[in-house]
Amino acid sequence: MEDENVQEGLTFGEICRMMLHRIWYILGAAALVTVFAVLIVYFAVNPGARSYSMEFTLAFPTGSEYSYPDGEPFFYQSMVSAEYLNKAKAGEGLSGINTDRMIRDNKISVSAETVTENGETKYTGRYTITAKSSYFSGAEQAEAFIRAIANAVEQDMHDRAGLVSYAVSEETFRSAPFEERLNLLAQERETLLDKYDQWIEVYDGAYRPKGENTPTLKESRAAVTALFGESVQEELENELKAGGYYYTADAEGSTEKFDAYKASLKAEYDRNKTEIEELRNTGTAAQSVAYTSFPAAVQTLAATSSTQKEGGNIIVEQPALNVSQRLAELIERNANILHWLGSAYLEESVATEIEATLTAQKNTAFAQKLDAELAKLTNEAAKLTDVTKAVYERGMRARFDVQRAETEGGVSIILVAVAAFVIAFLVACCVVYAVDRNRKRNLVQPTDKGEAQPEEPKQE
Repeated sequence: MEDENVQEGLTFGEICRMMLHRIWYILGAAALVTVFAVLIVYFAVNPGARSYSMEFTLAFPTGSEYSYPDGEPFFYQSMVSAEYLNKAKAGEGLSGINTDRMIRDNKISVSAETVTENGETKYTGRYTITAKSSYFSGAEQAEAFIRAIANAVEQDMHDRAGLVSYAVSEETFRSAPFEERLNLLAQERETLLDKYDQWIEVYDGAYRPKGENTPTLKESRAAVTALFGESVQEELENELKAGGYYYTADAEGSTEKFDAYKASLKAEYDRNKTEIEELRNTGTAAQSVAYTSFPAAVQTLAATSSTQKEGGNIIVEQPALNVSQRLAELIERNANILHWLGSAYLEESVATEIEATLTAQKNTAFAQKLDAELAKLTNEAAKLTDVTKAVYERGMRARFDVQRAETEGGVSIILVAVAAFVIAFLVACCVVYAVDRNRKRNLVQPTDKGEAQPEEPKQE
């Protein structure tokens, strides 16, 4: 009875010997659980929670002004647009990245560093692109992709710089009247000079954007200064005024519209001539005749001249000032038309025949002079485009301060592995201990029962 109540126990040493006896089973189970835990975290947990990010700086040749070569503002958010992401994935080993889904799920973003100076917030040109790790095969692919985005922005700036045009549209120029053409030429010259001034302000007049043995910015600007200067512009304006040249949209070789313009000038000359005679007669009569009513020709004259009333009559003392002005204006205008069309065309009898300046040949020759000035400025505009492209190619750069992408979020694989192994090891030890203890009890129990209940002797 006493033996049945004895509780069997195990010492620590016996437990250790038990674990050592089953150590390979324990280690195998712990290792297997650790592998499963690591795989689950690596492929299921971390991809949804972990992100890769890289910082870089975009150095613009325009200094603190962030814009495209044509002046369009640069918004840093566009770096993670479909345009740049698709350009980036065209790189080697990046074609498998699902950029469409990345954009749709909003799993990529860009942030800009700012500083506050005198209460004003300014961008520093430093940016950080962050993307979820689930879209990449690993950190190396993420690094290559983010670099490709920055390089795509840089290359886009270079390409746009080579396409920006500072020249006047030839179609616009040729459809404009001669007076407007002169204005367009002057504006074109100022545009080129202003752009060179901007580059010189950012760099220096001695800077050679296209490398050694090429013109400096100052030299390139001087070449523009020599074109269509104030003296040339004034000379052409005077020639236009004196010659009476007129732009028409006649087809090449046709003078139909030009002839119609000359005919309209002749008709204007005849009308002006008639009005001049009327005004002269009106002015003479107005000085000596008292009117009891207002003839139509002198109503304006009487209304604006000094008058006296005598017995209800209005006496005009002198021609009104506007009549004199109108008369002078008409005389000057007809003198110009006579000079432009010539006395023969107007059928005017003059002491000395006046040769016409407004002829189809001279009109065309003047247009060709303007075209020649435009060609010179267009040539300089093309050179300015080359300068702008060279400036962007040398000055527009994406610079990475760090060479590897940083990992954010997720769970440490090493920590998961250690924790999983320790927990699995302890659980395996407990399982082994429980199994061996039960097995031992099962082996001991039948023996105890046999000793407690001996077999009864057989009856004879």
